[in-house]
Amino acid sequence: MWSCAPDGKFEILSVRPGEYYAFAIATDDYFDPNNNLDNELLKQSTPVTVVDNEAITAEIRLIER
Repeated sequence: MWSCAPDGKFEILSVRPGEYYAFAIATDDYFDPNNNLDNELLKQSTPVTVVDNEAITAEIRLIER
């Protein structure tokens, strides 16, 4: 889990190439994706493709739970 910068952006380094789902959740409580990941959350997530040695920018929607 990461915190966003004041400008609303995240920087995540050293991600292996592949297909991912990205999402942001507004909560002060601990969120464990291993226990709280469900189909409804995945439907609201943004698919992201990571390619070796490339920087990408993804528009990620804030999910209210």
